[in-house]
Amino acid sequence: MKKLLIIALTILFCNSLYASENKFGIGTELDALPFISGGYYSSIWLGNDNIRIRPVITETEIPSFAVAKGFENHELKVKAIIFDYCFGDKFDEWWIGIGYENWDNNIKSKKSSLTKQFSNNIITVGAGYIYKFWGNLYVNPWVAVHYLADNHEIKFADEVLKNSVLTPEISVKIGYNFEF
Repeated sequence: MKKLLIIALTILFCNSLYASENKFGIGTELDALPFISGGYYSSIWLGNDNIRIRPVITETEIPSFAVAKGFENHELKVKAIIFDYCFGDKFDEWWIGIGYENWDNNIKSKKSSLTKQFSNNIITVGAGYIYKFWGNLYVNPWVAVHYLADNHEIKFADEVLKNSVLTPEISVKIGYNFEF
């Protein structure tokens, strides 16, 4: 399923590159949320017409209020590929996106002190607004919902971590784009 989604979206993006005579852009973004929690976020995107493709890497520690009851020290590493459609003429204004993410998790049980590592396959859908405030420097408040496709339950010695099927997220990115 994930391979089919990635292939279909890549073909769509490449087709728009071939057929376009309009605009091309390259940009980068940094997200505030992972930095606040002691991690990092980085993405570089390529865009053609109104479509962007964004590979993303992130590492963060999930805040304690968001960690499942009975567990702690939830560390998360994310690799993602996101496809966006920007409604503005210059990779700005409203956008919507869909993509595939791989989440590598490391979490500790408070009861048994066992630590488990596991991965999740995620389908993500998001939207936001890109506001250019100084040339091509922009701020991008956004929201997303992540759908957990597997590993809903992780077994520890005598307890089970039940992962939520849907995870909402909200944050703000700062970015810059080069238009050609």
